[in-house]
Amino acid sequence: MWGHRPKAALLGTVVPAAAAVHRSPLTCPVPSELAHFDFTLTCTVAWNSAPEWQAAARNTVVSHAVGVLHGYSPLDASRAETQLAAELAHGSQLGDEPDARVWAEGVSVTAEPHLLELAQQRANHLRHQQILDAKHEVERAELRYLKGSVFTDLASASLWWLRRHDYDVRQLGGVLPDLERAVAVIAGTESPGWVDLIGDAFDALTPDLNQNRRYAIHKRLAEILASLDRSEEATALLVRAQKG
Repeated sequence: MWGHRPKAALLGTVVPAAAAVHRSPLTCPVPSELAHFDFTLTCTVAWNSAPEWQAAARNTVVSHAVGVLHGYSPLDASRAETQLAAELAHGSQLGDEPDARVWAEGVSVTAEPHLLELAQQRANHLRHQQILDAKHEVERAELRYLKGSVFTDLASASLWWLRRHDYDVRQLGGVLPDLERAVAVIAGTESPGWVDLIGDAFDALTPDLNQNRRYAIHKRLAEILASLDRSEEATALLVRAQKG
């Protein structure tokens, strides 16, 4: 049984067992699965009860149509019509009397032709967005796996690396420092480099210096390091200053 069953007592009507069939034409918009894209439902509502049941019969048919068509795209109007016509032809009990029924004849479900192209574009956009969302969820799941199961310690990270490099143990030694640093970074236990320590401390001591003056002092510190044969560290300090 589909649809709403209004109470006969509300209308003060007694439904005879062999009441005449009444019919009422119906045309109305019904929402599809795409917002702002409606179907047009056209049919004849039929009920074998008193004429006063017309509004209840029509509402029952519309309510059931809304429940069915909201699951269809405007591009699938033909399939939607087939399902809805079959269900509305089967009918539903109307009111409290088992012999009082409502059904629909000549069911037609259409979509405005000029809206079909827009509906197709909207459907394509939704599918594309769903694909992107699925990819992002896979990425998030992989990151959760790497953080929670792989880079928890050096042993787990090493096994993960070996599985992806044909268990080439000879090359593992060369990447162990990087794996160990990755474990520390992900765990949040890696200590900042000395360049960042110096830069952060200096910035904290001189918060009011403008950028040009700050860069000049960093450059002077880099020159001192270079004079002590620490050119690599001098370069790192300059790079940090240039980014600053």
